[in-house]
Amino acid sequence: MYQLLYKAALNPGRTVEQLMERGTRGLNDWWTEREAGIQEAEALTKSILLNRAVVLKDRLLPIDRLPPETIGPMLWTLTESYLGKTRSIEQEQAIVELLSRIRRWRHMIETLEHMSVDGKKVNATDSLNRINSFLLDKQQDDFNSFLEGLALHGKPTVPAARYAWSVNDSELYSQDKTLMLASASRRQTVGNSRNV
Repeated sequence: MYQLLYKAALNPGRTVEQLMERGTRGLNDWWTEREAGIQEAEALTKSILLNRAVVLKDRLLPIDRLPPETIGPMLWTLTESYLGKTRSIEQEQAIVELLSRIRRWRHMIETLEHMSVDGKKVNATDSLNRINSFLLDKQQDDFNSFLEGLALHGKPTVPAARYAWSVNDSELYSQDKTLMLASASRRQTVGNSRNV
């Protein structure tokens, strides 16, 4: 019952029959997939913050060398799990870490275009709006400056010269951040239910 109620909260206005169209087994599969996504985001967060690279056997592949088809789905997974949470500073740090290692404007656009569950192309503006939806005022200003810096450079910027935004603001204004995450989650849920 708790799974059905949770799914109903994500899909306002749908009937029980619509929510259960795949039966009890389908509901259990959906719940398991949801839980796996949360665990995947937690593992990804730990790996990004620990290594700041992808570990391949005994080699490290820095984040700024990863293709957009890899960074995009990583960002999607982290933001999907992040929206609606009350607070996850580590997960926000991982999002910032990924974005901050992007050194070229074209790489940023391509990453946003591949910010989907499977890395297939999506509208870059939708991905950007997804990120913007959980930024506080100062964070939004910092992120806009970061993007402007990428757009204005004709060549790659120095790696990790600055961060896309400060997660410290999320700590300082935790109540505002909590409300913003809940609001962003509702907007995303309504958008997803319209697409179903």
